[in-house]
Amino acid sequence: IERSLDASNWLDVHADRIQILVLQNYLFFGNASSILTYIESMFEEEEAATTVCDDDGRLMVNGRSNYHAVGNGGNVDDDHDDDTCSLPPMPSYLVLDLTLVTGMDTSTVDIFQDIKNLCVLHNCKLFVSGLSVRLK
Repeated sequence: IERSLDASNWLDVHADRIQILVLQNYLFFGNASSILTYIESMFEEEEAATTVCDDDGRLMVNGRSNYHAVGNGGNVDDDHDDDTCSLPPMPSYLVLDLTLVTGMDTSTVDIFQDIKNLCVLHNCKLFVSGLSVRLK
């Protein structure tokens, strides 16, 4: 990808505050609720979350191994001798990529509204990409 110097500098400063979720297949109430729960966990205060890494280096939040620690270029912080990791910073930008989504039910639309409200509450800009004409 070719970028201007200004765009590259901006990404150097802000990249750790961008979260991109690539969604796929048919979205219904159950998996859309899981997406909302996952996004809510992105906005948890660091002190409120249990931050422990499992044996594979995955960050465990509140006892669940859901995603990787990304604050250190995607690598687990090797400066610690124990199993603790730092959470990535709260996102300022959230991108939902719907390119691979084949359809969704009406409850998913309501959950997307909840995601939008959550982003507004936390001053996070929400971008939706890849929405097919059929799903609009």
